[in-house]
Amino acid sequence: MLHLSDFLNFLEKERRYSPHTIAAYARDLDAFATFLVGHKSAKISKNMLQNLKIKDINAYTSQRMLRDGASKTSINRALSAIRSYFKWMEVTYHIENNDIIRVRSLKAPLPSPKAISEEKSWKLIENTTPKVGDDWVAWRNFGLIILLYGLGLRVSEAVSLNVENIQGDNLKVMGKGSKERILPMPEMVIKTINHMVNKIPVEITKNTPLFLNKFKKRISTRAVQMIMKEMRIKTGLPGHVTPHSLRHSFATHLLAGGADLRSVQEMLGHESISTTQRYLATDLKRIQTVHNKKHPLNQS
Repeated sequence: MLHLSDFLNFLEKERRYSPHTIAAYARDLDAFATFLVGHKSAKISKNMLQNLKIKDINAYTSQRMLRDGASKTSINRALSAIRSYFKWMEVTYHIENNDIIRVRSLKAPLPSPKAISEEKSWKLIENTTPKVGDDWVAWRNFGLIILLYGLGLRVSEAVSLNVENIQGDNLKVMGKGSKERILPMPEMVIKTINHMVNKIPVEITKNTPLFLNKFKKRISTRAVQMIMKEMRIKTGLPGHVTPHSLRHSFATHLLAGGADLRSVQEMLGHESISTTQRYLATDLKRIQTVHNKKHPLNQS
């Protein structure tokens, strides 16, 4: 590619990109240049770059996907490098190509959520259950786990809760887009939250945050992530056990237990049921077993 070393130097000095990212950009742009030379049967030139069309990019992505077996994620990374290069070329050398700058990334499928097993979930609960005489911090940490796993809350939803959100046996949650949902609390969740509230070391009002930090202020999502990391290490659980993985586990374990997809969607606060369907991908073995046992074609 024209002026590639200058572009990579710009990424390093001006944009402060990591060596790993710069190396990836270099590989992607070298591969794109090799494609263009073959595709156009000509050397890379200013005129070629200015006259590239969307159809040329489509040919490139098709070759990467069909011949090279590249994933959409890899192709999107390459497209990002190409867009960045052409934007820099426009500013630095006045080589303009709006078609390439506006090229869109491929729509990549979201990865299946990573849940933890029921056995590991119970191990976490058992190892963090407060003992007699434990202070409010132990109950706060345990309450966080119980709400994230027991109700499938997002971390942001949990830390935004106030005492007034507890409504008898239900919990009022404000989700994404300021959409409110009411969640019935299982008995263990009710007992844990009520006990935790009684341990809160400040005067209780309806606006008191349910989860406080050591300064008696509302806890942050980052602090919850650090607490979870400490408890994960203490319990000997793998690195993918995070606050959000407890939400994934909530959904996966409900579906594995026979809950219907629509109910799980409502409990999670998903706008689209297609988002909830991602959890089915983590439970394909059970689904196949049910199909083999229950479908009429398998009964003969």
